[in-house]
Amino acid sequence: MKKFLISLIVGITMMAIGTTMLVFEIKEFEFVDGRSAYYGSDTVKTQTFRVKNQDLNIVFEDDYYTGYEWKYDESMKDEVRIEYTSDMQVKTNGNTMIIEERYNHEWGVNDGMDFLNTFLDGLKQRKVYTMDYRDNVVIVSSSQMRDRVHVISD
Repeated sequence: MKKFLISLIVGITMMAIGTTMLVFEIKEFEFVDGRSAYYGSDTVKTQTFRVKNQDLNIVFEDDYYTGYEWKYDESMKDEVRIEYTSDMQVKTNGNTMIIEERYNHEWGVNDGMDFLNTFLDGLKQRKVYTMDYRDNVVIVSSSQMRDRVHVISD
């Protein structure tokens, strides 16, 4: 019984020391956006629309992965500028802009190993790559033209 009790106390003490060391080690890690590490860097594309005579419709086919934010630039007057990453699938038909799902969710056999290797390389550099898939489309317009832009989520 005495050996069991000593083994239990030593085991609990070792677990407490290990957990404490893990907490201090994780505290040193940097959490960074992993999209550029996994997918390469994104370039920003822009499209400009005139909304003086006709409203602009922006349709998000998949609003789970894509959001939007407004920025105001009073020098835009009757124009609206849309900024998005280059790997988004965008279709334009007149004054309607359709933004489709960014990722096609088709994975190859080696993609899992590529993700794992990138993750492990990041750990060696004390970085943890986050996988936030949500992209923001930036809509830039004057405050007066905001009513002329309609955002539709499917």
